[in-house]
Amino acid sequence: MKIYAITLFSNKERYNHINSHLKKLHLDYKFIEAIDKKDISDDDMKLYYNISNINELPDFINKGNTANKISKLRAYKDFLSSNEKVAFFIEDDIILPHNIKEILDKIEKEINDNEVILLDYRTVNTSYKIGISRANSKKINNGLLAYPTQLLGLVGSGAYILHKNVAENIIKLDLYKNNFSDSWNDFYQKDAFDQLRVLYPVVTKFKPFSSAIGYIPSGSLKYKIKNFIERYKIPFLYQLLIFKRKYFLRSVAKQFFLTDEISPIDKIK
Repeated sequence: MKIYAITLFSNKERYNHINSHLKKLHLDYKFIEAIDKKDISDDDMKLYYNISNINELPDFINKGNTANKISKLRAYKDFLSSNEKVAFFIEDDIILPHNIKEILDKIEKEINDNEVILLDYRTVNTSYKIGISRANSKKINNGLLAYPTQLLGLVGSGAYILHKNVAENIIKLDLYKNNFSDSWNDFYQKDAFDQLRVLYPVVTKFKPFSSAIGYIPSGSLKYKIKNFIERYKIPFLYQLLIFKRKYFLRSVAKQFFLTDEISPIDKIK
């Protein structure tokens, strides 16, 4: 299976992590150079979203997640130019399990022609609890390849597998214009794919790097304080920052439970 690692080469901490990690796992991978949000101008934003005024954009869209989306599209286009039918896309803060190659080989034999399979998945916040259906699930090593009972509230784009048809649909339908790169429910509603399964329980983890997207406005006092703490690794405050990131990721990764309920997106039933 083709592996695409999306990373910003100028961010040495992230690049060194993912490069070293993938080498240790003896994986065959290709880097896709991510776009730096600093290189995206207001004019680029207006052109990308087809607007005349930058203030027309909703608050949740910024240059960081726009750079992220364009970087993903760059990876998909590379994938579509290959002879591969499926590909594994990863972000540069991911930590994969030691047996990832075995997992990918087994999933490649199971994936359908119009399907997404998530190895990284979370709930958008802890208000969501999402069932994972045992019905029509497949045993993959110590886990289950299974359907979630809903896509609303399900996010995660750190590690996922796409069939070529899905990558083609995302580009053709222009779905990243007003969505995040992990808006799986919206993508499903707009016919980007027919099926989505997850590997349960979650087998991936993350390095607690600062967000490359930048949800805190760069000119704000909160951003300046966070950046100062991070840059100089201020004792206690830096450790507290890392703890909070890890705690949040653990919390939203635990919002899933096994159920015998048949998922509405299960096309096998």
